[in-house]
Amino acid sequence: MARALAAAAAPPADAASAASTPARRNTALTRSSSSAGASEKLNAYAQLVQCLDLASMDEQHRCSPELSRQLTRAVTYLHASLRDLDLGFCKGARNYDLQRIAPLMPNLTHLNLASGGRTDIVISKIAKHCPRLVKLSIAWNSSVS
Repeated sequence: MARALAAAAAPPADAASAASTPARRNTALTRSSSSAGASEKLNAYAQLVQCLDLASMDEQHRCSPELSRQLTRAVTYLHASLRDLDLGFCKGARNYDLQRIAPLMPNLTHLNLASGGRTDIVISKIAKHCPRLVKLSIAWNSSVS
């Protein structure tokens, strides 16, 4: 008799999987909604950032190859509001990535590229895409003519 009650109380296998499927879908929708909300908040705060000083980091972080990737990600969020970018002695910021992000920084007014092995190509890209640039530091770059 206990087996009969347990069998009657348990939903069919199809019903159990159907009941759990909507819950999974709702969870996925909630996750995507919350990540979209977080992205909107990040964009709202990104508009407040005008100065990014990476030269004040310790040498290990300034020379890290990861710096270039993180800088590219940050500039995609900050491009509209960024006015001052300090990459002095940041050898981890690759020239190729600086060329790629130059078009994303039209409002940049101050840029410090001291040291880091910058080239003429990087400087020309920045000059072309940053029309509001007032101050540019390229000290200690032997490759710049």
